[in-house]
Amino acid sequence: EIWLKFIVVGTQAVGKSKIIFRFFDGTFSDTHISTIGVDYVSKTIQIDNNGKQVDVKLQIWDTAGQEKYQSIVQQYYRGTNGAILVYDITDRNSFDKIDDWAQTVQQHVGTDCQMILCGNKCDLEPSRVVSTEEAKNLAEKHQMIYMETSALTGVNIDEAFKTLTTILVDQQSKISKQEAPQIENQITKIDKNLKIDKEKSGCC
Repeated sequence: EIWLKFIVVGTQAVGKSKIIFRFFDGTFSDTHISTIGVDYVSKTIQIDNNGKQVDVKLQIWDTAGQEKYQSIVQQYYRGTNGAILVYDITDRNSFDKIDDWAQTVQQHVGTDCQMILCGNKCDLEPSRVVSTEEAKNLAEKHQMIYMETSALTGVNIDEAFKTLTTILVDQQSKISKQEAPQIENQITKIDKNLKIDKEKSGCC
């Protein structure tokens, strides 16, 4: 079983907790309760990896969006494999802050951290203030995949987590394949050295 740690970040009230719980147990609540500091859930999913079904256990960290909690929240970025950056398509300020969130993630996790940008509340299309094209351009700038989601209807919620998981598992598989020949070469060299030592010592 593979373990991955995700963080979900964005300004207050964009729907981070609702996205997580829609993915976690398929539920949605109209009640808004702000996350204080951090919280997390775990869920195991199956993904296809080169034709093989792989179990992946996700540890998903829900982070507070308020500025006053950021010094606490950033302590939990360590060990993160992937980040989901969330804004509200009806809230221009939440979108404008995405640059800052992306930089914060890269600063604390690393520039190679895989990120996905989610424009949440796409069920509120008549109230949209951030265009899809604008969001795609921002995602491209930070080399992120872009999806529009709705915690209310469930649109693209599972897809966002599964896409990020698949990318990371594929990356790990490629790294393992690249490292395998190197390890094999090292073993071969050790074996050859042992044979040479035995010959020198007269052992048979």
